[in-house]
This record gives sequence, structure tokens and C-alpha cells, in this order.
Amino acid sequence: MQAAEENTLASINDLRQNKGGRVRIGSSGPSASTRLLPHVMKRFSRHYPGIALELREAQDQEIIAALRRGEVDVAVVPGLDGDEEFESLPIACDRLVAITADDMDLPQHMNAEAFQKQPFIMTKGGSEPLVRKWFGRSDTDPRVDHSIQQITSILAVVRSGLACSIIAELALPEDLDGVKVLPLDPPAPRSLFFTRLPTTPSNSAVTRFWEFTEQEIYREE
Repeated sequence: MQAAEENTLASINDLRQNKGGRVRIGSSGPSASTRLLPHVMKRFSRHYPGIALELREAQDQEIIAALRRGEVDVAVVPGLDGDEEFESLPIACDRLVAITADDMDLPQHMNAEAFQKQPFIMTKGGSEPLVRKWFGRSDTDPRVDHSIQQITSILAVVRSGLACSIIAELALPEDLDGVKVLPLDPPAPRSLFFTRLPTTPSNSAVTRFWEFTEQEIYREE
């Protein structure tokens, strides 16, 4: 009993000194979960080992809704710059790219018409609305032969030469053996933002993580 009380008092003391607590982090997909957040989370945990970091991944709109409901404290999501509802920091620039089997004879810059001539995989991840919007800029409905959510599955089908696809470049793994990455025409850039609701009271752990991430962003510029 005494040990439990001592642990509780120690936890309260850690919170007062910004040494303890929990931060719930939302990620809208592999671009953030594999390329951006692990580096920041690792460095933060070295400085603040008593603060627990919890990562939750879902599609863009689900993560934004979770922010509004207070189910996550901060999140990395695309395209919220200028939205007065949120406080946002630009964290990375990304773009949509075409992926094909490396032995396919295709244009070096893929436009909407070129995709109409090939079997196509529509990603069911967070980039799907952006992919459809890109086709819409050319007044073209995408030819959807396959609908796949997992990037590893998309890459396996692409590598086999059965279809091509469009996904976010930062979501690609380092090992792309058998896969060719081609730019889109017109280009399809997207920005990723570190985001929170300014109206939601933050505990000291969340504030510490936000300030640390902001420092990391500007340190790497």
C-alpha cells in the first residue's frame, strides 16, 4: 500500500515537473507513420523518458474527427494550412507519384490519359481523395481495376506488372526493387501539417511534445 502511494506521489511530481504524462498522436498514413513521426518520437523519448507516446493511424478525415472529439491530442495530416479551427505547423512537403513495374514501357511523366491505357489500382488509404482530385483536374474519371488499402499489397501487384498506381511519395518504403517511380503531369504536391486544436486544454506533456516538435522542424530547416 505504501509503495503504491509513493508511486502515485512520484507520478504527480513528475507531471508537475513536465517529466510524466501521455501524448496521443494521430497519423493520417504511412507518410507520417514511417517517415516523419518515428524520428521525432525517438528524440523526444530520449529527452522525456517519463512521457508515454501513443500513435494512432487512420485516414485523414478520421484523424481530424478524432482531434475534434479529443481522442488524439496532436496529429499529422495534409492540407490544413489556413484553417482557423486548427493550430498547424508545416512539417513536410510531399507529392503524389506514379508507380509501375520497372520493365513497363511508359511515358517518363504520367498524365491522366496514360493511366487510362493501363490497369489501375486505386489506393484506399488517405491519398484517395487527392488521387481522384488529380484526375478531376483533367476532367477524367480514373479507371479503377483494383482497390487496395495496404501499400505493401499495392507494391506487390505493381511489381508483378498487373497494374500501376498513384500514391504519396513519402509513403514509399526504401526497398523499391522491381518498381519504377514516375512524376505526374501535372504535378500533385501536398503539404503535411503538425496540428492541434488551440481551444482544447493541453496537459503539460502535450505542450512539451508540441514545443519539442516545433523546435525539431526549425532545427532541420
